Amino acid sequence: MNGEVELHDYQAKAFESQARFIGLIAGTGGGKTFFGPIWLLREVRNHPQDSFFVIAPTFPLFNRTTLPEFRRRFDYEPGIKGEYKEQKREYRLGSGGIVYFGSADRPDSLEGGQVRAAHIDEAGQIKRASWQAIQRRLGVKMGKALLTTTPYALNWLKTDFYDRWKAGDPDYDVIQFRSIDNPYYPRKEYERAKRTLDRRIFDMRYDALFRKMAGLVYAEFTDRNIKEPEGIKFKRVIAGVDWGFYPDPAAIILHGEDNQGRIWVFFEYYHLRKTPDELVKDAVAIRKKYGVETFWCGQDEPGNIELFRKKGLDARANEVKSVNEGIGAMTNLIKNEAFFVSKRCPNWLDEVETYHVPEDKEKPEGPCHALDASRYAIVNMKRDSGLDPFWSVKMNE
Repeated sequence: MNGEVELHDYQAKAFESQARFIGLIAGTGGGKTFFGPIWLLREVRNHPQDSFFVIAPTFPLFNRTTLPEFRRRFDYEPGIKGEYKEQKREYRLGSGGIVYFGSADRPDSLEGGQVRAAHIDEAGQIKRASWQAIQRRLGVKMGKALLTTTPYALNWLKTDFYDRWKAGDPDYDVIQFRSIDNPYYPRKEYERAKRTLDRRIFDMRYDALFRKMAGLVYAEFTDRNIKEPEGIKFKRVIAGVDWGFYPDPAAIILHGEDNQGRIWVFFEYYHLRKTPDELVKDAVAIRKKYGVETFWCGQDEPGNIELFRKKGLDARANEVKSVNEGIGAMTNLIKNEAFFVSKRCPNWLDEVETYHVPEDKEKPEGPCHALDASRYAIVNMKRDSGLDPFWSVKMNE
């Protein structure tokens, strides 16, 4: 670093890592966002005329923390300092390269082009689909990525990144440390938080440990429920449909029922800015490909349901108005290990780890478009089956 900055031991370890994907997973105040531009600047120096990516979970967070730290480092670097184009959200490097800025709340906006390296700030808040899109942007150049974050849930960061490192995958490296391991973080504040916060929250926010988010609606869902339906023939396939309304996505989730009565979520359609005509066209193609029997839809858009019917789809409005009944039906399937979700449904898996009831609220918060689509399908499948409980299955087979 030519004496420019002083890194603490954990930052230095991340800086020296030779892994392709590096995770600096630390407690609050650990110096994560501060370190990101330092690491990226080294990559820019190595490839001064190339393209790079800086990503935050949302643009408000990007504008508040990620961008100021980036400019504090890059605006004063001889030969590298350039010009920030706010409208295009890009930084034209004086060396001839370019840094693109992105928001991970819209995975589709991250598609297109190839970059040499990427810094993803607060990566634990982004969607699995966004991380997959980022990897595609790095693919051709075998680019590197630095993820700086605090754990927020037992989401993809744990299963698709941390666990790979623990298993010895050489492409992954994790440097994990507590807030207090940063020599500049005040011990009194750390001890105060330890005394006053919910233990799970403290473990994640200050000790950088992975824990389930407090108040999860589907807290029973675990890694045991993530499984591929290989070799299983479904006796029927039912779709759940949540219409969405921009900026929310439309979701069509397919559920296959096997001969034991177990339910497999094996396909998700999850898209923004779809018109009703586009949705029905895509739904017709989905039915043809997967043999969908019925589309159970959110009752809030009767016009869309009628449009589905006119195109020959068996589309019905969700008949169970009680949200709790639907959640209960899904929860019982999950608890009895009669409900499985494929890794090919990343948005569904993201939602199940963040859909929660905050301590000071009565209703759940967080994206639930895929989950609602499943709720419509499951609770109506249960009623149609004539079985109570619908999930009476032979366990552990």
